[in-house]
Amino acid sequence: PDIRNVKKLNKNLDINSCVNVQVIQTALGVDVGQAALWPHDDNGQSSIYGETHVGDKPAIVAVQPLDILISDRRPRLLRMDIEGSEVNALLGCTFDFPCIISEINEGALKRAGHSAKDLFRLMRERGYRRYHLHADGSMPSHIDAYQDVVLKRENTNMLFAPRDYVAKNLWPEVEL
Repeated sequence: PDIRNVKKLNKNLDINSCVNVQVIQTALGVDVGQAALWPHDDNGQSSIYGETHVGDKPAIVAVQPLDILISDRRPRLLRMDIEGSEVNALLGCTFDFPCIISEINEGALKRAGHSAKDLFRLMRERGYRRYHLHADGSMPSHIDAYQDVVLKRENTNMLFAPRDYVAKNLWPEVEL
């Protein structure tokens, strides 16, 4: 919902002649409401969990559950990089996406009152498996539920998908 990101996104959509994208300037959460969005020098780190602010006054932004935003759509992919709001966004959603890619930022999740383990548990309870996304673009590696994940970088992206989805849909050269 950061207005700086909305402006960049709209400019990028215009430059690339994208007409099938709807920009909705809202934060995701469990319930409908409002929140203070604290700006950050790096606008990719603005957050409704104010500990990352840089001194500017927060903007008051709308908060909506994901179910409301996608009520008339059935997306095949959800990409989340929402500075700690990932668990709350998923708690505000009953729709099962075929594929979810989420940034895992332990510090941001902690400011929101959650942890990476909370996110992993929620995804497992909803029938998703975890996969490590490799920087070189190679096939994602499955991470078993019993394996602990130790994040060595502040921001790590992981793929969550139902059993066999990755091999059947993202890597058709392999037969299971």
